[in-house]
Amino acid sequence: MSVVNRFYKIVKKYPGKVAVQDNNVSYTYLQLATLSKKIAYKIREVKGEHRVLILLKQGVFAYGAMFGSLISGGYYSTCNTDSPISKQKKILEIYKPSVIVSTKELYKRLINQTNIKIPLINVEDLSKEISNSKIKEHKYAYVCFTSGSTGDPKGVIISHKALSSYISWAILKMELKPNDRWSQHPNISFDLSVLDIYGALCSGGTLYPLNSAMDRMMPAQAVKKYKLTIWNSVP
Repeated sequence: MSVVNRFYKIVKKYPGKVAVQDNNVSYTYLQLATLSKKIAYKIREVKGEHRVLILLKQGVFAYGAMFGSLISGGYYSTCNTDSPISKQKKILEIYKPSVIVSTKELYKRLINQTNIKIPLINVEDLSKEISNSKIKEHKYAYVCFTSGSTGDPKGVIISHKALSSYISWAILKMELKPNDRWSQHPNISFDLSVLDIYGALCSGGTLYPLNSAMDRMMPAQAVKKYKLTIWNSVP
């Protein structure tokens, strides 16, 4: 089963359950699904291949953009908003997105450094319209860029099938359950974040994006504060 179908199966089963606890704001599965459909609607308005660049901090808008890209019939790549502009610019030049999902501030900060014109989907100004068309899935799911420490960043293409197989394995072997409370510690541009995001949201868990320096540097304190049951990060 694809990650998109798994997610919407969870939405149907637990519409009012908290999917993302983003700082002090709770977002239910239904709200996250609605957000993803709004973003998908805007992506589909862009002509040509739906190659999406997500330039957002980890949180509900980034997750909505991921699912929005997948259901629009496109694929995405995530860009670390804390990376130097020079690296963001290099990824932009290599990836050549057809649209950027971001905020006006983050978008301008990057685009003002280039001569490239790419349309923006501003997550802070989404219309109330929702696409009711059927879900379309591209053979690719996302492109993950390497750190580029030995030269230019290199894009690694991950297929929809590979992502779905990985998450199906994780749900089975990790015995993931709807009462799990997940940390979302790795930056969304880092491949380790894939397990958090899709593992939680495709099994009915609640995702806690850790954006504060205190939560990130004091993991035991964060685990206790949010009553987390799954923590995923590098040692």
